[in-house]
Amino acid sequence: MLAAAVAAVLRPGGAQARPVSLEVVAPSSEACPSGSAVATALKASLPALEIGAGPDALPIKIVDEGASFSVRAGGDGRRFDDPARVCEDRARKAAIYLALVLPSDPVRTPRPEIDEVPPHLIPASLPPLATTQLTWPNVQLEAGVVFTAAPDDSGAKTGGLAVRLFVGGRYVGGVVGLQVLAPAVLTFRAGRARIDRVPFVIGVRGRLVLRHLVLSLDATLVLGTQITEGIDVASATRQTRLEIGIAGTLRAEYLFRSRVGPLLQLDVEGIPRSYDLTLPTSGVLGHTPSLWLTAQAGLSVRLE
Repeated sequence: MLAAAVAAVLRPGGAQARPVSLEVVAPSSEACPSGSAVATALKASLPALEIGAGPDALPIKIVDEGASFSVRAGGDGRRFDDPARVCEDRARKAAIYLALVLPSDPVRTPRPEIDEVPPHLIPASLPPLATTQLTWPNVQLEAGVVFTAAPDDSGAKTGGLAVRLFVGGRYVGGVVGLQVLAPAVLTFRAGRARIDRVPFVIGVRGRLVLRHLVLSLDATLVLGTQITEGIDVASATRQTRLEIGIAGTLRAEYLFRSRVGPLLQLDVEGIPRSYDLTLPTSGVLGHTPSLWLTAQAGLSVRLE
């Protein structure tokens, strides 16, 4: 609405604007703003404007420079700072600026250079249409509290802390992580045992970005240390083993301004080979769990 009013003032009598060609340059395949977003904003402001290639078209070039972007139309140009990379806002600012500097006649007419868009023409706040910008390289650190339990007769359950690092692009990347858990107690008919686990995970992540909401699925290999020891039983022994498993993780996070936000995560870990817990005098006491279910709540912070 605002850009349309500006265009109406600049083009009295319905004069035809000169055709323009639009070029967007970006360091990656995902430009911010995109050419289609700028074209849509321009057509909303200047319905009679023709956008396309041709010998008479006035070249418009928009360069995505990461934390800023620049707009150039013929001999006019300006750079806008936008560290948050809100692409819809960028497209609107570009359209407002172009409405001010585009010549209103079909001949190349010199126009006075405009060094800056008047502040009253740029709204202080815009509708919340921004999407989270997750481009390469995207580095995220995740940390939170976890609760984990074994859904078997042992009744094992415990809690602790977890950290996970993601490095990748908008849709796919790699993850590594570590859990530090309190000891859990395994309860069997013949006695009890304590189990200490320190799982380390490495794997891949696929993501789906819906505005600020990010849904993802991790597929990981779990490598960890497992220490077991009998409790209140005669001749208890302490055993240390390597635990190897595979896990699937479903998670959801909401990134405010593309940088930080809460996350919720559900994890299912399967251990193909469980271990027997044996006593020298009475034989097998029980076995270690082959399945662990884990829930996590925490924060996700975008580092890059």
